[in-house]
Amino acid sequence: MKRRIVSLLAAISLLLCATTAALWTYSYWHAIELTRSYASYTYDQKATDDVNDGVPMYHGTIVTRALTINRGSLSIATRRSVDHFDLGGENVKDFSEEYPAGTRYLLDIGEPTIPLHVPLMNSVDGVIVFDRFGFFFCHCSLRGTGDFIQFKWWDLAMPMWAIAILTGVVPGLCACAFVRLRHRLPTSQCLSCGYSLTGNTSGTCPECGSTIPQASRPA
Repeated sequence: MKRRIVSLLAAISLLLCATTAALWTYSYWHAIELTRSYASYTYDQKATDDVNDGVPMYHGTIVTRALTINRGSLSIATRRSVDHFDLGGENVKDFSEEYPAGTRYLLDIGEPTIPLHVPLMNSVDGVIVFDRFGFFFCHCSLRGTGDFIQFKWWDLAMPMWAIAILTGVVPGLCACAFVRLRHRLPTSQCLSCGYSLTGNTSGTCPECGSTIPQASRPA
């Protein structure tokens, strides 16, 4: 049972490694971006009556997450509206054109570009937490009209070669184990622990108690 689980994990890891290598190569010819966006606009009766003199006010919630593969790099960017994101009727109309209410998914394949992990327009309080060896993490705020902070932004990026190495660890270990197993067969060693079976006729390894296959028993 244990060997079956390891073999299954190795097969899945090998598939992921091959897929990563293919996407890694493909990303230098075409950039891939998968975006999930969610938006809701809730009528706020209290703000309408108390703050805005009867003019309709809405509380907005907008969250977008984009997974991008571009020039050998995989990045995950998140944009989220601030907690007190209040909008008037006209603002809701403008925002709903770019962020329709509900959940939607968009897939875009285009020309690869130089990765820009920090928004160039209207960004403030930007902090680059880490930027080394192709790994990158930053966060900042985005201003809207009237210099009010409307969104928070986070971006995490990592090189595709790192993902390929991580997904190739289990298949690599299984390959090494297979090579060691093949090496033990002609040298009269136990297939489980490597103990020398020279002169052993009991059919059982004295070191670990494993049953010795007929083909591995010394003559």
